[in-house]
Amino acid sequence: MDSPSCVAANPQLDTADYESEKPPVTSIHWYQRLGSNGFRTLSLGTIIILAGFSFLFFLWRCDSTSMTWKYIVVTGWASQSATLTIEIISLVLAAQVGIATSMLASIALESFQVTLPDAAAISIIRYTNMGPGDLASALTAGMQRKDFMTATAVVFPLVVTTFLSQFLGTVLLWDMAVGDVVGKRQVRSLRTMQPIGGNGTIDFSNRKDYYWMLKPPRYPAFAEYSMNHTLEDGVSDTGSTLRAFLPLATSAERTRLHSYSGDATVFDSRVVCMPPNFTYVTAGINEAGQGYDGFDIIQLAGRFGLIKKLPEGVWIRHKWPLEGYPFNCSASLPLAPAEQQDVTPQMPLTLCLWHAGGNGGLTSELQSSSGGWTYIVIQTTGSRAGWYSLLQKQNVTKLNWHFTERDEWMDCHPNNSEEHKLSVSLCTADFSTATFSIHAISSSPRTEPDIDWDFSRATFSTAAIRQQLVKNATSTPDSRGLLTLDAQAKHSWKQMKKVVQNFTQETYGAGRDWAATTNVTAMMCTHCFDSPVHTSGTKWVNPSHVSLFQDILRTTGRPALAIQAHFSTMVQMVYYDRLPTNQNVSVVTLDEFVQVTLPNSFQGFTATFVLVALHLLLLCVVTRKFLSNVRFSVSPQPRE
Repeated sequence: MDSPSCVAANPQLDTADYESEKPPVTSIHWYQRLGSNGFRTLSLGTIIILAGFSFLFFLWRCDSTSMTWKYIVVTGWASQSATLTIEIISLVLAAQVGIATSMLASIALESFQVTLPDAAAISIIRYTNMGPGDLASALTAGMQRKDFMTATAVVFPLVVTTFLSQFLGTVLLWDMAVGDVVGKRQVRSLRTMQPIGGNGTIDFSNRKDYYWMLKPPRYPAFAEYSMNHTLEDGVSDTGSTLRAFLPLATSAERTRLHSYSGDATVFDSRVVCMPPNFTYVTAGINEAGQGYDGFDIIQLAGRFGLIKKLPEGVWIRHKWPLEGYPFNCSASLPLAPAEQQDVTPQMPLTLCLWHAGGNGGLTSELQSSSGGWTYIVIQTTGSRAGWYSLLQKQNVTKLNWHFTERDEWMDCHPNNSEEHKLSVSLCTADFSTATFSIHAISSSPRTEPDIDWDFSRATFSTAAIRQQLVKNATSTPDSRGLLTLDAQAKHSWKQMKKVVQNFTQETYGAGRDWAATTNVTAMMCTHCFDSPVHTSGTKWVNPSHVSLFQDILRTTGRPALAIQAHFSTMVQMVYYDRLPTNQNVSVVTLDEFVQVTLPNSFQGFTATFVLVALHLLLLCVVTRKFLSNVRFSVSPQPRE
């Protein structure tokens, strides 16, 4: 009975004692509420996350221009470093999720969103938890709908991001793939100079047409400096085209090559074609005398007058005779209709070597004096029977010829026949070669084409080879599987040859040494001339060379491009056949593309970044609510 009266008598004393014993919650600083452990986890952890993604962005965005990036990728550390970085980020995320779960538990308790039976369990979660999953299961029991939606608006998104963060490494590695980067610079000693004879050229006197009869074993990649093909006023010009053959014996070395600096053999492959100026023409059937028309050819002879349209670089003899210079070439006869059923149709084509050097030609950029070789391309149109009828199977037949100029061609119609004609183009080139110090570079590795047999067409497939050897207005060396030859200093190459003794001209025999004399014709139609046996005036050519020549002329209509590709192939065959016998050794520098694992897309990176950004956003929301709404709880502290 005494206690109540005592309390009633002293009400102010009890109230004061109660007020004095209230914990000064409002005076706790925000840092104290977060605690040192929580502050370090949130602040330093966020810095680590940002630093990790900065490194990943560097790894994904940079290329071989960065030496650091190049070292990481070439040494094979791209995948490992990305995995290690994302694992560190995942550990930080897990620690931050634990702090966020503790803060959410405090918010739930002090906002009276927890039923009394669950209060103890959630109170424990403030100090020790396995992540937001523990809190989510406790919050779902006995809550009103309004309180439930409020409490779980952040909890369940945090549960989802925590679950998905377990797969960050897998998602990020989706972007990894095998790719090519430029490897380390190499210094090597290579045989770069061709063995030469006493006159400064290779002696091919016993093998003049050897390579014409062989199928090319390969079509090696080379470095090229070239200008666009032009056709103006009846003159077809490939433009200046310098092709450097690299002293790398294997295809693997050439296909992986990124840059090359050092000595290499440069080949001037420019060709200019124009319509000839006939003073007169004679033609006749040259019978083989074996009773079979497949061995018969048209013998075309006459004289060329002075060429009126001369492009830059082409020269002629000052005293050109009025009657012109003589020529004597062969033209193919078309197949008979019965013979055409069993073979792939080909154009009746021949390539005839005319006068060389003395009467005119094209001066090479590699030569300091006049030179050049002249070729005659002849295409026959009309039926075999019609030509026999016109020429009456006589060796020499004088006809009334009608001449029509068509671009670089001169169409010769016998007796004004519209169905039968000989289309003739006069082409000049100076296929000089010389060894110079070059620099070549490419932006990607390449493959070297091969000539395959097309069973559906019963002929060789030359599409890939034509892409490599024939330049058009839009193509680049890289798009054609070549390297780009830096020819900024090509104007000084002639002077260099004069003062440097070992820079000697190297003629490979594919042009000049093809024939010791002029007026020798190569049959560029496999089915038009049935015998591979040479005669004094005709030469058989391997079908692979014929297919390439035919396809280029068929697709472009330009004999200059066909001759350029043909002789480029021939010279390369000689060059790589003789490469093991090179005597002079030069020091060169080169680097190659190497295959490595590296990032090649941003899909996995983007997904990972979005997930971590969502995590940081949720963390900011939870921290703000914790600091503004919680009065009695503090973030868990590390044990002493």
